[in-house]
Amino acid sequence: MLPTPYLIFLVEGCASQEQTPYWLRVYTFALFIIGPLILNTIFNSLIFIMVRASTRRVAHAVATTTTTGSITKMNHSCNTRDLRLIKHMLFIFFVNIFGWGPAACILLLNVDDGVILTVSQYVRLPPLISSFIVVIDLFVYNRDLTKYLKEKFFRYLHIK
Repeated sequence: MLPTPYLIFLVEGCASQEQTPYWLRVYTFALFIIGPLILNTIFNSLIFIMVRASTRRVAHAVATTTTTGSITKMNHSCNTRDLRLIKHMLFIFFVNIFGWGPAACILLLNVDDGVILTVSQYVRLPPLISSFIVVIDLFVYNRDLTKYLKEKFFRYLHIK
């Protein structure tokens, strides 16, 4: 359903006769930048709300069972956990925006074909780097997967 405007534009035969219309470039920009930006914000907000509620629930359970000295230490570690989550979410968010943003902006701008061919050579690199960083980040922050891969790797090399 998302590429429908492109299909209509190509079927009408307009693609060979004229340049891509401005509304189609705005549609592409919204599809690649604005849409994921909104979805990422919504999902990250929901995740943070759930983590924050969990932090408060754990802090309340600790407060009822321990002394006052332990409570402040537990609240400090939970706040650190929440801050690290926010920093990680913002890092992934900016990696995606700065990775895919230039490519979408080039599509949005009305630039002649010679410049597009030259610039497109360089604009292809940030989305690749962005995707690579996100995949590496998934491997690094998923402790179960990291542990599993280490075990498989060491077993393959016959190292204990």
